[in-house]
Amino acid sequence: MMIPWIALSQKLAGHSSQYVQLKDKFAEFAVHVATQMHHPAFHIKGITVSLHLADCYFTVAFVGRIVRFEYRTEVGESAAFKGLVDCYLLARFPAKDPIKLTGFTFNGGGQTELIEPGTQDSLNIAWDSSAAHIALDVINQALSK
Repeated sequence: MMIPWIALSQKLAGHSSQYVQLKDKFAEFAVHVATQMHHPAFHIKGITVSLHLADCYFTVAFVGRIVRFEYRTEVGESAAFKGLVDCYLLARFPAKDPIKLTGFTFNGGGQTELIEPGTQDSLNIAWDSSAAHIALDVINQALSK
């Protein structure tokens, strides 16, 4: 059954707006990670972040591992979009498929379902300390693969 024109236009315009808002939060996450990891005073040396935000991903390289953080969306229970980040370990040689390490969701404010260890607080990709924590945790997961 087709949706009436006005309702369809409003629905799709809303999805477009939500997508852009979520994509901007993902970009903010990526920039926080890059800014912190590349800062001369950052305590862990040798981390390289490459931004590919026009293609909805960024990579983090550390001790021979490359992790790709990919942005996408899906429609949630309330019919609103939610952001998803899928995290993959990229194999270099021999050529293999990426290995999915983990993933998480976030809302338009950047809040994730990830909980800060030892607290009840959820991590937020729009906060620099949370962004670094999430990225370093994924890198740590990649080291065991």
